[in-house]
Order: sequence, then structure tokens, then C-alpha cells
Amino acid sequence: MDGGNARFRLVASAVLVAAGTALLVGCATQDSTSGRGPQSTSPVPASVIASAAILAPSDFSGSGWHVRNATTAAPPGWRWDLRQCVLYDPADYLAQQHRTAVRQESYAQGTGHEISVVVESFAAGWGARSLEDTRAVLDTCGSYEFTDAKNDFRESHAVAAESFAGDESLLVEGVRIAPPAPTRVQYTAVVRRGDLVVTVTGTGVAPDEVRHLASIAADRLV
Repeated sequence: MDGGNARFRLVASAVLVAAGTALLVGCATQDSTSGRGPQSTSPVPASVIASAAILAPSDFSGSGWHVRNATTAAPPGWRWDLRQCVLYDPADYLAQQHRTAVRQESYAQGTGHEISVVVESFAAGWGARSLEDTRAVLDTCGSYEFTDAKNDFRESHAVAAESFAGDESLLVEGVRIAPPAPTRVQYTAVVRRGDLVVTVTGTGVAPDEVRHLASIAADRLV
């Protein structure tokens, strides 16, 4: 990283990326008079996010991985928007208001094995704030219960590993218990390089694999 330079370029990998879900969204810029965060200058252009190599099926362990078609045209939201937690307040987590572009790709292998990859760019300085927000929401909503029309749920999120890639990184174990349904375990790796953040979530995938894929994606952010 060049000193004082908050812009990072995503360089296309030699690996051919299959046509995945590519969603771009512009986000609000920082109000410099609010006094509630770093200045929003020189964001990474959405076109750079769009052309980036993130992951390809050949990066995955095992065979049979394929790109999963998008089911919605809406841009992906924040992985940690835990509104079912009664203590969750979106106003406490400002970084998402300063997201300048986002790209998502999804992959599947048979039944019950899925990977979602989201790359986000933030206005200058807000990438680090995004990781701060992630740590804060995991602290606030580490464990909670909620009910829908059919089931009672107990959900927990706990940091399982840190500092394994990029400028900052977290591996989070998420567990959902909702009898009589089977317990669901997901692992999510979040890696930051400057003001770019990659989030890899695996369902039915070992934590080491999720962390490995996030590390690969992070290496392609420079």
C-alpha cells in the first residue's frame, strides 16, 4: 500500500472468472459537516469492482462447484444487518452509508453447499470503519432469540479467528438453532484491504475452506 494513498485497484486475475452475479450500487457520500467519520474522497470506481476477478469455481476444493444464478436484482445488503436482534440499531453502524460500489458472486455444489462472495468499496477511510462496525455488532448481538410464524430461533455469532489476511480479517462462526429443523452452521470470513472489503460466507463448507477462499479473494484486491 502506497503511503497516504487510500485508493486501491482491483487487478484482473489470470484465472478466468465464470459469469457470476455482478451487482453495482452507488452509495451516499460523507457529509463533511457531520463530524461522524472520515472524509469521503476518491472512492474506488464501480467499474473497477465490476471488472475484478474475485473467485472462480477452480479455486474451490472438490469438484462440481458452479456459478449460481441470481434470484434477485437487488444489490446485496450488509452481512451483519441483524435486525432480528432486539439490540440492533442501524444508526449505530454508519459505514454502509458510505459504500460506493458492491459486487456479489454466488456458487453452489450439490445440495446444501453454497458460497457467497461480496466485494465492497467504501469512501476513503470507511473501509476500516466497516470492520469496526462488524466487531461492534458481533459484540452487541453475539447471541439472541427471535420467533417467526412457525418457529422459535436461537442465533449466535462468534469470532473464531483473526488477522489471517489483508490489513484486517475476521472469521465468524454463525449458528442457528430452530427445532425441529437441523442446526445450521455458517462460517463467514471478512477481509479488508484499504477501503475494499471482501466477505465470503459458506454454508456446508469447512471454516478452513472459507478462510482460504477469502484469502485468495483478498490477494486479488491489489
